Amino acid sequence: MAAMRVPLPFSHVLHIGAGGGGDAGAYLAAGLNPVVLAEADPEAAAELQQLAAAHSVVRAVQAAVSARPGPQTYYRTNFSDLNGLRAPGPALRALFPGLEVLAAEPAATVAPEALVAEAGLPQDGAGLLVIEAPGEAAGILQALARAGLLEGFRSVRVQEGRQPLYDGAPGLAELQALLQELGYEGWLEPAPEDPDRPYLFAVRAVGAGGVKRDLQELTGALEASQEAAAAQAEEHADTCRELALQAARCGELEAEAERLAVRVAELEAENRRLAQDLDEAASVRSRAGGEAENLAARMAELEAENRRQAQALEDAASARSRAGAEAENQAARMAELEAENRRQAQALEDAASARSRAGAEVENQAARMAELEAENRRQAQDLDEAASARSRTEAEAERLTARVAELEAETAASSEARQAAEGKAAAAGAETRQAQQSLAVALRLQSRREADLKELQKRYSALLQRQEAQEDLLRRTGACLGYLMDDSAPEEARPVLAAAALRSGSGA
Repeated sequence: MAAMRVPLPFSHVLHIGAGGGGDAGAYLAAGLNPVVLAEADPEAAAELQQLAAAHSVVRAVQAAVSARPGPQTYYRTNFSDLNGLRAPGPALRALFPGLEVLAAEPAATVAPEALVAEAGLPQDGAGLLVIEAPGEAAGILQALARAGLLEGFRSVRVQEGRQPLYDGAPGLAELQALLQELGYEGWLEPAPEDPDRPYLFAVRAVGAGGVKRDLQELTGALEASQEAAAAQAEEHADTCRELALQAARCGELEAEAERLAVRVAELEAENRRLAQDLDEAASVRSRAGGEAENLAARMAELEAENRRQAQALEDAASARSRAGAEAENQAARMAELEAENRRQAQALEDAASARSRAGAEVENQAARMAELEAENRRQAQDLDEAASARSRTEAEAERLTARVAELEAETAASSEARQAAEGKAAAAGAETRQAQQSLAVALRLQSRREADLKELQKRYSALLQRQEAQEDLLRRTGACLGYLMDDSAPEEARPVLAAAALRSGSGA
């Protein structure tokens, strides 16, 4: 009899569609070597590369595995677990109403047999094949079976929908039937996390095949014994006894065959139960390992956070101390600024008052300048008139001077005439009276001319004084205008200087 061989434990694993390596902890804890993880998503494959760098037994492969030839399309959805090389079908969209295809990207695929050949897996027939490639499991199994590579895997674990969820993909019942055709006994996990997409676990029962072969050999021996007993029944009684013994032996063999058949069924059931227990234990161990890693990472994060908070508390205390000192400095500075503001406000008020007074003074000076300009224009007009009058006076003086000379000449002539008249007085009385009358007239004319001359001299002197006064006023006005137009002097000082110049000139 061939001994029944239980297909546990596994020696190595090939996981197609490993995602970010969530099951790697369970594989490593079980001591599997090598652990080959294949994933099509580049981001998840990057996490697998980190696992491979941390564990020498892990091999990471970025590849979209499919038995379909030629380039395929990789459908990226808003649920990363549902990404794959087949478009989501109506049933999948019904299960996930919010499912959206974010991108449909061309993807170069790797054949399953090429992946197994390149992975360099052991040829001990004790491998575990895990397939989480939506819609591709059937093609992968058939391709490996055709290449004779499926015999290297004692167990197969596949996740697929109970009903077809992707375009052109089979359902879970079809996969189970295919595995039975390929020599595997399969069953569903008892309490799946996702009841619509459970895992199918299948085991190749190698020992059961040996028992069946033993049963066939026993049946053949029984038939041969019966034929021999019938041929020798007539020849010898011992042969009859031998036949009886053979018959009894055949009965024993039949009973043994029935017992072995029952034992085979029991072993197969035990095999399934052990596989299920192993699957559950691996899942629990994986979750425990993941939880331990998460707790360790969380503890490290909390320790780092505590250190950061302690440092932040020290920084806050230091900052608070600096802020207190800065607040005191700011308070002192604020007091200084308030005092400076009050001083500047007072200075601003004084400046405004001074500016107001300066504005009033400027207005007064402007009015005074307007008056001065009017006075200058009037004096200039008077000066022009005086100059004209002076010209006329000078002409009149010249005329009077000439007239005086004429009168003097006439006076001299009159004197000579008087003398002639006196000489002739005796000669002619009439001529004497006439001469006296002419002399009297001449004397009156001379007196009038002398009075006119004095009046003209007085008017001429007055005109000269008025001209000097006008020239002095023009000089003072020019000095005042010079101060007002002086750009080198401050603007507010110009009216003061101009007024002082005007007053000093007036006093002089």
